Amino acid sequence: MMKMPVFLSCLAWLSGLSAADPKVGAVPMSSAIQPSLCLRGKILFEDDFSGSLKPEWAPSYKTRWAAAGGILTGQPATEADQAAAHDKQHGGSAPSIQLNVPTRDCIVAYEFKLGPKNTAQNIVFNDGTHLSGTGHVSSVQFHVRLGVVLSKKKNTKQDGDADVDLSVSDWKPVAGKWYQVMEEMRGDTIVVRISGGPSLKAKDPRFDIPKTFLSLGAWGGDAISYRNFRIWADAPDAKLEALRDKGLPKSPQTKGK
Repeated sequence: MMKMPVFLSCLAWLSGLSAADPKVGAVPMSSAIQPSLCLRGKILFEDDFSGSLKPEWAPSYKTRWAAAGGILTGQPATEADQAAAHDKQHGGSAPSIQLNVPTRDCIVAYEFKLGPKNTAQNIVFNDGTHLSGTGHVSSVQFHVRLGVVLSKKKNTKQDGDADVDLSVSDWKPVAGKWYQVMEEMRGDTIVVRISGGPSLKAKDPRFDIPKTFLSLGAWGGDAISYRNFRIWADAPDAKLEALRDKGLPKSPQTKGK
């Protein structure tokens, strides 16, 4: 029997990878980051931002968001809305948006680009609000001066609990450049990686709960851009995944003011 040359064998293998399972969802061809903690299960959410803003997105604090040409762009609230805001800390001076997709163990992949005046990009997982649930669960900040910070956030229903920075890197992003990010969450462990930058890992019991939504946004009064957004369920065990899906909370319906 004639053996297939190694080169042709590799091509055949690669062509097989390009045919993505529709249940798993498309994996962006540009993605150089692969999961190290989790396994890609079913796709929970994906957005290529080729049309209007999908209903799962909910802009916060009257900040302005639009999807077009493969890019999601967020801008601060208008000066009039910022001046009228009662809560100046959350007055819309920096773009912020919620994604109302329940998760537990999962993989989130996306790309972001900071504007010239932005000081950071952050992603936060939440267990409801501080009133309806226990508030922020985890956060990852990519800061132009402070570096990358992976934090456990305080449980608002637990007296004496506090935010804790669990893993920190002095690597810093720069404005005007696209970065790929992958955040993996399984049980009490989170792994975060960014293209050209570090890999951070942290463990805390706070992480091991269902999350109702996540938040994206920037620090600093400038526009921020996103593209190629994906969320996969972790699939180490199909039976375990099915059991956990039954316990996922419903997404909050209220938008930020």
